[in-house]
Formats: sequence, structure tokens, C-alpha cells
Amino acid sequence: MHDTGFMMPRAQTTILQPVSYISYLRSSAFICGFIACVATAADWPQWRGPGRDGISLDVPAQLPEKKALWQQPLESDAPAGLVVAGGFVVAACHVKDEDQVRCFKAGSGEAVWSYSTPNALQIQTGSGPRATPVVHEGRVFTMSAIGELCCLDLAKGTVVWKLNFTQDFKAHMPTWGFCGSPLVADGKLIVSTLDPAAGIAAFDPATGTVLWQTKGEGQPHSSYLAGRFGDVMQVVGYDGPALAGWELATGKKLWSVTPENPGDFNVGTPVNVDGKLLVATENNATRLFGFEKGGKIVPEPLAKNAELTPGMATPVCYKNLIFGSGNDFQCLDPKTLETLWVESQQVAITGFTVVIAGNDRLLVLQQDGWLSLVAAKADKCELIGTMRICGKTFSHPALADGKLYLRDAKALYCYGLK
Repeated sequence: MHDTGFMMPRAQTTILQPVSYISYLRSSAFICGFIACVATAADWPQWRGPGRDGISLDVPAQLPEKKALWQQPLESDAPAGLVVAGGFVVAACHVKDEDQVRCFKAGSGEAVWSYSTPNALQIQTGSGPRATPVVHEGRVFTMSAIGELCCLDLAKGTVVWKLNFTQDFKAHMPTWGFCGSPLVADGKLIVSTLDPAAGIAAFDPATGTVLWQTKGEGQPHSSYLAGRFGDVMQVVGYDGPALAGWELATGKKLWSVTPENPGDFNVGTPVNVDGKLLVATENNATRLFGFEKGGKIVPEPLAKNAELTPGMATPVCYKNLIFGSGNDFQCLDPKTLETLWVESQQVAITGFTVVIAGNDRLLVLQQDGWLSLVAAKADKCELIGTMRICGKTFSHPALADGKLYLRDAKALYCYGLK
């Protein structure tokens, strides 16, 4: 599960306009160290894109009428998302009894290298990687479903270092495997090891050395986010069932909030809405939290919405609106969480979706392989175009340099959107 980063998948978000997005990448997000993992502004180097927020300048005005520019066979049960950086596309896969990391040239689809490691463990919903890799300073970091964190040279595929959390730590094996996508922030590689002594830990990306670790339950299903909340740079995410925040510099746990209703998988990634924290889950719906000075959360939500209840997907905040889906695709006001519209008839966007926003548009990929282009409006769900782009998929696509990269159980595809 991963906010796939669950079995499937999953922000620092202010109101981003096309003209300001590059300056955003060079400023606030990179206080967290994101600039180090972005080779160019056109790359998609991590979970949910350059800003880890599902926003891209490459969202098109219209959908293309042409077939894929290229495709490569990629028979794999792995739902892990794709990353694009430095002219390469990286996919984490599982074939028979081994995990694979495969690298292709982004422009042509030519295979560059493949790295394999044994994995014969049988896990519910398949044994393949759930976590989207992350690229940082010429290296790619992958997390397997069995808890192997691996650092590979991006150009060559050679191993720089690797750790196995069930062997090198005292981690327990989650029912659905390790799903959280690694986070690079402030020169630290941050993951959940699921070791009670290191529920969340930061590693040196160059060596794999532990920089800090904090006791806790950890979180197997979702991915962490780094951002400034209450004037403190924090890592936010889940610690077991509770929403929690840790000081980015030291790993000190600053706060936690246990949800009212038990039983959430906590798959989606929290979303930064102008310094407030948006969380959306199946059992506790959608909530918006504020912060005090000093970085502590205000436990009582500022607003709630009972209609947006995603089991695995993460909403997107764009143009002062929130877009996402539980059963139905919908739009919320980010201040009050009032439902502005719900669309389940005209467009028929339902179930698990991945949303990428930009240029006044929303690219919406459904699990059945249909891609829709929707206007980012507050008054209605205006469909601009739709097309069947692949087979069934829970993998998050990558949008880079005018091209959309996505995968299903049979192949890796590249579509030109310019």
C-alpha cells in the first residue's frame, strides 16, 4: 500500500502560478533540501513531483491525439511510482522471485541498466515494491516491500550502499510490506524503519549512516513530508495511527494527534496548505489543522469535510482549491473545507485517482487506465478531454519535460503532451 507509495500509492503547497513555480522551487521548498534532488526544473525526481505536491508546469492545455512515443515491456506486479531525472526514467519492479530496479533513457526508452536482488517472500497484494524512488545528487534511492533501502548510482546502476530494516534494525514485517517513499530534506534521507527504537530515522544519503532516529511505531503505508509549520521546519506524517511531527534538524518528536475513529491505514501523504496541514483518510475523512508558534499542532481541526474520504489517494491543493477523490472526484474550499462540487456523472471520475495540477488544468489518472484533463475551476467540473492511456494501474505517473511516463502490469509508456 503506499500512497505509491500503499500498495498503491499517494505538500508543501501555496498558490502556485506558472510564472512563480520556478522561483518556488528555488526558494521555500528547497529550505528542506529539495533543490539537491532536482537535476532540472523539468525533472520528476520523487514522490508527487519536484515539490512533493502533485504540481507541474508540464500539465497540457489539451490531451494529445497521438500514440505513445515509446513503450518498453515491464511485466511486474509492482505498483511503485516512476521518477525521471538527469535524462533517465527509473522503475522499481518485481519479477518472479526478485526485485528489480530498471533504468531507461527518458527520450528514447532505451534500456540503460538493471539491478536485481532476491525477494521470494509472499506478501498480500503482491511482493513488488510499493514505494516511489527518489533521485538525489546523481543517486537513486529505492525501498522494497521487504524493507531493503538501496542507494544506486543513477547513471550506472551500481550499489553505493544498502540496508535491510528487518536485518540491520529490529523492524517488524508489515502485512502489506514497506510502502513509504523515501524523503530527502535538508541533506537527510528520511524513512520509517518500523524499528521501535527508530520508528522514523534520518540517514546520510552518501553513506547510509544514521544521522538521527526517534522511538515510535513508524508508518508502513504512507510517505512523509517536510515543511515549515508553526515557524519550525518539520517532518510530518504518521506514527502508527497518530498524525505526528518531528523537528527536521534533530528528529525530536514535537506533537501527535490520534484520530477520533480507529482503523485507518493512513496511506495518503499530508498536504501543506499555506502552513496548515491537510489530512484525508477513509475512516476520519478530511481535516485541516493549524499550528502554534514553536511548531505544535492545534489538536482540534480548523475545518472538516465528511465527504472526501480517500482510502489511498492524496489530494492536491492548487489555485486556492483542493481536488481529490474518495469514491467521487470533488473540489473543496481549502479554508472551510466546504464541498464546492462533486462530479460522478458527466466525467465519471471515480475510485482511486492520481491528480497532477498546473496551468489551470488537472491531469487525473484513474486506476482503470483512463486519463482525464479537467479545468481547475471552483464552480464546476469541466471536462476538457479524456483517453484510455494504459491498463489497470495503481502506480503514480511522472510528468517531466512535456512527457507523461506511466506503467501498468505489462509495460512502461511515454506519451508526449506538448
